[in-house]
Amino acid sequence: MTRPLLALALLSACGSAATTSGGYQPPVTVGFDVEVTENYAAMDEVPVSGGELRLVAPHAMHDDRGAAVTAIGFPLRHTDIHAHVAGMSALYTVTQTFENPFDEPIDAVYVFPLGDEAAVTRYSITIGDRTIAGEIEKKEQARRTYEEAKAKGHTAALLEQEKRNIFKQKIANIAPHEQIAVQMTYAELLNYADGQYEIVAPLVVGPRYLPAGDVGATPVAAHHAGHAKRAGVTSIPYADAKIAGSTVSFSADIDAGVPVLGVTSPSHDLKVDELAPTKRRVVLASANELPNRDLIVRYKTASDQTMVGLLAHRTDKHGYFTLVVQPKAEYKTGDITPREVMIVIDTSGSMSGQPLEQASALASVLIDSLQPTDTFNVMAFSGGTNAMSPSPIAGDGAGKETGKQFLGTLQAGGGTEMGPAMAKALENKPGNDRIRMVYFLTDGFVGNDDVIVSAARSNLGANRIFSIGIGSAPNRALLDQIAQVGRGFPSYLNLTEDATDVGSEIVQRTAHPYLTDIKIEWNGLAVGSVTPAAIPDVYAGMPLVVSGIYTEPGRAKITVTATTAGHRVRIPIDVTLPDRNDDEPVASLYARKKIDEVYALAAGTLSHEAVEQVTELGLQFHMVTDYTSFVAVDRTRVVSPDGKSRVVEQPALVPAGVDPEASIGPGEPSYASSSSSSSSSGSYSGGGGGGSWGGGWGGGGDVDPLTLLLALALVPLALTLRKVRA
Repeated sequence: MTRPLLALALLSACGSAATTSGGYQPPVTVGFDVEVTENYAAMDEVPVSGGELRLVAPHAMHDDRGAAVTAIGFPLRHTDIHAHVAGMSALYTVTQTFENPFDEPIDAVYVFPLGDEAAVTRYSITIGDRTIAGEIEKKEQARRTYEEAKAKGHTAALLEQEKRNIFKQKIANIAPHEQIAVQMTYAELLNYADGQYEIVAPLVVGPRYLPAGDVGATPVAAHHAGHAKRAGVTSIPYADAKIAGSTVSFSADIDAGVPVLGVTSPSHDLKVDELAPTKRRVVLASANELPNRDLIVRYKTASDQTMVGLLAHRTDKHGYFTLVVQPKAEYKTGDITPREVMIVIDTSGSMSGQPLEQASALASVLIDSLQPTDTFNVMAFSGGTNAMSPSPIAGDGAGKETGKQFLGTLQAGGGTEMGPAMAKALENKPGNDRIRMVYFLTDGFVGNDDVIVSAARSNLGANRIFSIGIGSAPNRALLDQIAQVGRGFPSYLNLTEDATDVGSEIVQRTAHPYLTDIKIEWNGLAVGSVTPAAIPDVYAGMPLVVSGIYTEPGRAKITVTATTAGHRVRIPIDVTLPDRNDDEPVASLYARKKIDEVYALAAGTLSHEAVEQVTELGLQFHMVTDYTSFVAVDRTRVVSPDGKSRVVEQPALVPAGVDPEASIGPGEPSYASSSSSSSSSGSYSGGGGGGSWGGGWGGGGDVDPLTLLLALALVPLALTLRKVRA
């Protein structure tokens, strides 16, 4: 037991003796010194009703009867998400409601996820009947604007991008007992495959593991709420749902343009209203859901022919478009080239339990798909790597049995050293008679995404990488990038889905690319700045997507040429670029794709020119990027005349199905209970590894003399409290 907890336990025992002898007594607040890092005070632990000890923010507030108390209070109350879906794109409106439950001004800090292709283009804060629109500024300038407003006592809000799918919200000077609504709008292209669209609304950032070294350009770590966090990085606190206390609601208006055949979700129970054959209204069946897993909505459409979609926006001399083409494809087995298959499974602490079970089940499906002419190997990784065999073995009956026996030995624990594992998985070269396919199964819970992507890019060789995200809230941004640089595609397996069905679909689709060496002839249309410039291969059942600019309206029959099954094919498509069409999100979709291409071409090393290009795109399209941020300031009042307020970090919830003890790492418990409470203090344990989850790796050992002296010094305080209670 550590020193503070031993002292706290002695106080709890003394207090318990008083309460049990005299019946119920009003709770008494006990103050302890707290460690302050980066203006954030670690949470005090104080008695509340029934002698129970819980994690609370060290601020004064009033209870329902108006009595002054110190109690639990985090600022984020609710998140509402509405999606307006038209055809193949969605416009999301996210409203986060913050409330200050304390008797003094506070600053709120919240790290949260959005879609990894999200183009955030609108931002505002609402205080009472006042709405203040956010302005896009260069990142450093936005920070200065925010800090200056904060110092003057004004309420201000700042939205920054930490990673492609992780954003940080900071709100300064929230007045006591005041509510503030922060609203942001972003556009995203929907995932589409085999006639099925998918809406994904990320609701929680999974706990990120960060190695001791090679942390990347924008490192993100995790720590237990109320405990020390890793200095110099974005570190996300995690807490129990009963402590964090925030909820989420969701609705979607879907206008598919073609008949909708069905709406399903592997993550949540839905209520679906049919408004018309092509329209649906979707809401969560349960109000106020916990934000502990990603929300996934899928709907099928009726289409028996090549699917072509064109989004366009033009209100002045420049127009923007996104073209989506999916040829009607059939899966063909034919003469498939022999494969060398490498199956890589993440066995770190965050994969403990259900996630590893799902990963192993899917890996078993991949093994069953092997032909006797194929060869394969299986490798597990956490703090290090562990391969089934020193070299690939045959995919015959005996080989498959060996592979499945290896899967049965896997256990989860330890850190997530993914960079070395990626390099190890890609080091072999296939023979001239076969192709090498790497299936990478992981939740992606690492905080150095750019390092992992760089490892995939620099070691790729002749490999193709197919990333498979496991769990209720996988790191889609990382998994999508790995697949992109690996010339493959990403797939996802929720904890509620059948691994056999998902695995079979992956096997069919990865048999071989359906379209390769793709070219587009625009045939007279005034089109330019098309992205991606080098069009990637298209796998069966998946679409070709390109975006660009056009300077003149026009109509033409463009031609898509590609190689399929060894033959060159031509696909003619009628395209009309309108003179005027006010579909504003299309411009931001183009800008998002253009920024992605800048990063791809930079190959992990951004030049000054590349940074300037991303910055200018962010400013031009009024969009949050790594180098541009939104800031909103209410200058109509002064909340804190001295410019001083306490900082409260809103904790995240551990994703559903993820073991917090194994995923965040051991440390001090976030709350404890006295002997009169039925709560358990809990303990944390887990594997090692070269890095940390940001919250330290805990302590332990024998009680030393200094700890005993500290405990004895607190005994008079405990006795005094006992007299007060009596």
